[in-house]
Amino acid sequence: MKKLKSLSKIFLVSLMIFFVAFPAYATSLSDSPKQIWDDMLKDLGINTGEGSSLEKSIKLFNTSSYKKSSPQVSLTFSPENPEPGEEVTATAIPLYFMNDPSNLYYTWALKRKACFKKPECDYNANGDYDIEDYKIEAARIIASNGFDWREAAENGEYDQIPSYTPDQDGYKAYHGGNDQRKKQNIAQCFVHNPETGKEFKLRKCAHLFPNAPNLSLAETNVDFGLDKEKFWHTDPNNPDTAGTGNSDEANVIGLGVISFTWIYQSDDKIGLAVEGISIEPTEAYDSTYQTMWGFLEQPCYKEKYYELDTKVLLNQCLQEQMITPFEGGKAKILDVALSFSPETPTNDPEGKNGAYLMVNSYVQNSKNKNYLKYNWSVYTSTEANAIALDNIESTWIGPKMRLLGNPKTTGVGLNSFKLNLNFPDTNIKFLKIKVTVTENLIGGKKKKGTGYAIIPITNTSKKIDAYLAKVSANTTTDDIAKTKTTNYTITNEETAICKVSVICPVAKNEILALQISNEDDALSNFSWMINDKPLSCLIDECKSNGEATNKAYFPILGEIGTQYSVNLTAEKEITSKNNSDKSQEKVNLTKVFEVVEPEINIISADKSTCQAKIWGHYVDNDGDLFPDKSEDEFQAISGSEVQLSSASSIISNDITWYIDGIAINDETAPFFGASLDSETGNLTFKANKPVGESYSISAESLYMQNNSVRKLLSENFGIASSDFYEKMISKTITIDMVESLSGSTTAKAIGNKKILASLFSGMPIYLNFLFRIVLTSFLFFFVIKIIFNLLPKTNEN
Repeated sequence: MKKLKSLSKIFLVSLMIFFVAFPAYATSLSDSPKQIWDDMLKDLGINTGEGSSLEKSIKLFNTSSYKKSSPQVSLTFSPENPEPGEEVTATAIPLYFMNDPSNLYYTWALKRKACFKKPECDYNANGDYDIEDYKIEAARIIASNGFDWREAAENGEYDQIPSYTPDQDGYKAYHGGNDQRKKQNIAQCFVHNPETGKEFKLRKCAHLFPNAPNLSLAETNVDFGLDKEKFWHTDPNNPDTAGTGNSDEANVIGLGVISFTWIYQSDDKIGLAVEGISIEPTEAYDSTYQTMWGFLEQPCYKEKYYELDTKVLLNQCLQEQMITPFEGGKAKILDVALSFSPETPTNDPEGKNGAYLMVNSYVQNSKNKNYLKYNWSVYTSTEANAIALDNIESTWIGPKMRLLGNPKTTGVGLNSFKLNLNFPDTNIKFLKIKVTVTENLIGGKKKKGTGYAIIPITNTSKKIDAYLAKVSANTTTDDIAKTKTTNYTITNEETAICKVSVICPVAKNEILALQISNEDDALSNFSWMINDKPLSCLIDECKSNGEATNKAYFPILGEIGTQYSVNLTAEKEITSKNNSDKSQEKVNLTKVFEVVEPEINIISADKSTCQAKIWGHYVDNDGDLFPDKSEDEFQAISGSEVQLSSASSIISNDITWYIDGIAINDETAPFFGASLDSETGNLTFKANKPVGESYSISAESLYMQNNSVRKLLSENFGIASSDFYEKMISKTITIDMVESLSGSTTAKAIGNKKILASLFSGMPIYLNFLFRIVLTSFLFFFVIKIIFNLLPKTNEN
């Protein structure tokens, strides 16, 4: 009573202070409360009119309760695209639950297409294969964990008192999750309407656990007898058959079972409902939150939900939202990506020095990459601004593409190919590469994927020429400072190396000179790269005003087998047809070098009198013949003049020639009718031996770096003296004397006889070999016959 009087006094005093402080409001008591409130807010500088920030904030506050996220769950599959008979794992990702994921109830369902209308799949014996059977199958797989329940049944382990179990593995469930067991409040279950954003209370809370006939689950913490152990295929002597850390009954109802693993069968469907408490509290004056379920797609809501039994409603939602691992389409499609090198390849309309375009495909989600089938297509475009794949105006290059190493465009394992860009059309601006990859799956199914690449190309007949560098050293001495300074001059050898080779062989501890012809000054803004790193200039000759020029030099420091990829980027001025517009076009050239052991090869400089023996021919898909030439055995016309050349891209020293083991010099040359060309070093001699005899020809040279090269590498790159070496290298061939040389032909000229022609071109070798085999066999039997005739005869008696 005293407290009430005190409050009354405080109210009266506050009212008197209000009238004194706000006399205007004291005289306006007849106004509405809203008007008084608006006047007060205006005095405080707050806008209350229509469209004001205050009005918007109040509206947002009034509607915010309808714009919330309800519990939901999503699945990931590993693997994403399982084949029949393969183990697959579905992992749940629950969202917008208050519980820890380990306290949620996960009700899994597995629907087998093979079980349709099969009595043996009616696990709950209700006469139909339905949602309860789907849940039972999944729960058995989870709880049994591969336990051999049939053997246990044969051994009588389930034949004791049905309500008894020796391992006491029951469990009592709680609405909203395992962590709600300590709350004594009455749970309230809700469903969410995704259209209105409102939650609606269900008439009765119920779990969605699998329903076995007369075997209710999780009602008490001890009721998991042998009859339930047998039905759920669990071990009666193990309280945790699945090994999850929970009891058997807890595993059956899905406590904390965030993942589900099973053996996939064709067209399996998987479903999942997760029970827990949402982030929304109830209106009850206690600590409860709304118990709700998360499904794979939409929240579980039906227009007449209040007329349905809670479990019937939830079962309908679960069955309607079952999916397969393939659902969504991505797993049925192979992820195909393409890469290519170089980034801006160069096309040579003259057909000599076009870039070798390497295209590789990468497939991420296939089962076995070794059995994928590839179908490649290549298109050209003359439109410089063609970007979109669907808009590019393309022309199919045709079946006779310039492919290197793998002339096929379709085949298993054909995950890459090389394309030689020597197209005669100078208007080509882009290449469009397309590959379709197919994977055959078990059951006759297939997966396909397509990858594209748009590759800009430039057109030029220019090329990178490589030379062995000549190094000259000029040493000056400062007598006062008593120091020596060495200046180096690098020039090119007169003859370029590896004019034809795709990969240019080079020797270790040499210096290469690179150059692109630019007499017409058509190119500018040069940039040299080696193995994707800027190529620094060794001397001033490769710079102009501090900028790179059309020349470059670099040392070969890698071990044998090391490759150097040199890339030159420059700009070429392009003038329009009417000479009104000028633009810059990039030119991108690449040359690859590989460090090899120094070697010499001998080739015929005049193939009309001497040529390598042809063992046979390779026939490509277009019917063209490619001869298989020997590197060691040659043929020459008896009495003709033979001219030989030493082929080596890395030998710059003098070469000594030998005929039948005799070194050719001024004294011995007349004996063989031989001569040496002082400029080319070629050997020419008169082949006077008769038909059937042969010559042994050798070329020999001492490989070594000159002193200036050694000195420059030592001073500038720290190459030790022990890393330089001298090596005598040589090559020997045999030249057989013949009456005439066999000519060359093509498979198209031969027609249907091309295979026989290829065989006959090497027939003398084959006949000689077969003749020796036959002769040896006859000789063997002849000797055996003589031995038996010489041995004394004995009587069998």
